[in-house]
Amino acid sequence: MKVRIAMKSVFAKALVHSGQVEKILFAKSRSQYLILTYHRIVPSREAIAGLQPGMYVEPNTFQMHMDYLKKYFHVVPFQEIIRLSKSFSDKVDSKPFCVLTFDDGWFDFYKYAFPILLQEKMYATVFLPTSFINTNKMFWSDIIAYLIVMIGKNKHDPRRAGMLKNDLARHIAGLKGPEESKVDNAISLLKKYRKEQIDAILDEISDCFDISFPSTGRAFLNWDEVREMFRSGLIAFGSHTDRHEILVHLTDDDIKNELNQSKEKLIKENVVDNTFIPFCFPNGDFNESIVKLVPESGYHASVTTESGWNGMNDPMFKLKRISIHQDISSDTQMFGCRLASII
Repeated sequence: MKVRIAMKSVFAKALVHSGQVEKILFAKSRSQYLILTYHRIVPSREAIAGLQPGMYVEPNTFQMHMDYLKKYFHVVPFQEIIRLSKSFSDKVDSKPFCVLTFDDGWFDFYKYAFPILLQEKMYATVFLPTSFINTNKMFWSDIIAYLIVMIGKNKHDPRRAGMLKNDLARHIAGLKGPEESKVDNAISLLKKYRKEQIDAILDEISDCFDISFPSTGRAFLNWDEVREMFRSGLIAFGSHTDRHEILVHLTDDDIKNELNQSKEKLIKENVVDNTFIPFCFPNGDFNESIVKLVPESGYHASVTTESGWNGMNDPMFKLKRISIHQDISSDTQMFGCRLASII
């Protein structure tokens, strides 16, 4: 992994030096706009064991990103991009429009990202899984990552995995290879199942290896913090469903409940503008049937994890984004190439 990143860094520097990145951004600015995806803004030293590289950006790197965006982009509110994307011909400069989005509602957004956005006066939208806000809950993906790290670190008797009754639990507990690879593989395997099935597997592994979870404090925002940021006028909020379940595993009625309960909670807490409430698909999974349910539930746009820029005629309920994480954006050259969809 580190070798590949180093090679990409060398490649990115060459492209930036050649002027290719600026040419691409200029060409895109005439008819397309960019939506970025962030998850966590947190120093790696503060993260729970098993944090995936694709899930975070260091605060100093995030500051560098904001400096870069201020220089080369117009960062606008999500709601505003709907209007602006219809009038590219009126643009008076070569800077593309850009929207910042953050998935999951992590507490470290408030601790590390919000102060930077406030200082730089930059807009962002945060998608909240509403039943996690104001709680000490953890995502199942963070739980399995922690379990795998602890199994490897504590050097448990490998025969313990054979005591697991569930075939998938036994397979996951016995995964081989580098820690990062094991975590990625385990999460990919579990994403195919409903939450109650995943929870049963996590409980079985935790009990078998006698692993308890550290008291690291809450991982997610509380409603007071959400309201404070909303009042700033810079931070908007949208729905990431209520329970953060992968929607393709649910019935239509369950999906409607997830959409409606989340939206109603956001409205009740007074943290959204009722004229524009956006939605974000958990894990990026959706199908055409699910997409139709989003506007029917009162949402005004939705974003996916499909990579790329958006044009004025692209469907507003399947908007593409470019994911930003530490290892692919730790210097300005790599960040620029990432924005230009080169790496």
